[in-house]
Amino acid sequence: MKDFSNVSRAATCASGVILESCSPESVVAKRRDSVQKPYGMTSVWGGRTMGAGFTLIELLVVVLIIGILSAVALPQYQKAVTKAKFTEAITNLKTIAEADKVCQLGGGTDKWGQCSITDLDITIPGTETDKYCGNPSIETKDFVYWASSDCCGYAHATVLYKKEDVCLCYDHNDEGNEEITVYSDGVISTPPSYDYAKLLNLPEGSCCCG
Repeated sequence: MKDFSNVSRAATCASGVILESCSPESVVAKRRDSVQKPYGMTSVWGGRTMGAGFTLIELLVVVLIIGILSAVALPQYQKAVTKAKFTEAITNLKTIAEADKVCQLGGGTDKWGQCSITDLDITIPGTETDKYCGNPSIETKDFVYWASSDCCGYAHATVLYKKEDVCLCYDHNDEGNEEITVYSDGVISTPPSYDYAKLLNLPEGSCCCG
């Protein structure tokens, strides 16, 4: 049996009805249009560019927003990091003070009945040193710790924040109660970056360290 499909197709094309099979270009165009364009991209056909870029004003607005967020978020982040460091330091300070009280009840380790931090039955991660006022201390990355045998010889435990001239002391207050106080005078270094008494929610007092 003869195949009259070509004859029928030719007749249809001749009658002015354009089929896909009559025009190869239409097939290409249809396939081209069926390709999904990426979101936000314009067609390359018709002399148009592939991507629509940002304007200078849009870029400036983005940069401005990033700058504002950084100016607000960065100081808060730094404050949170500093507070976290002191939280660990206060824990170590309490540990030293409790061990120092036990040591003093046993007569202490020096002629004044006070105790060196290196003689206490505790472990504070750090390096033993005497470069701060000549008395034994434990130095960590951010802090220096003493027991009652410190630079002044009265507090059960003292810690110095090396970055700034800030001390915490664990001792008896005027009412005879034990407490941790914050002291900062800005003499050794520049004035403190924060109000440490407010940051740590501790009373201000008079400490001697370093």
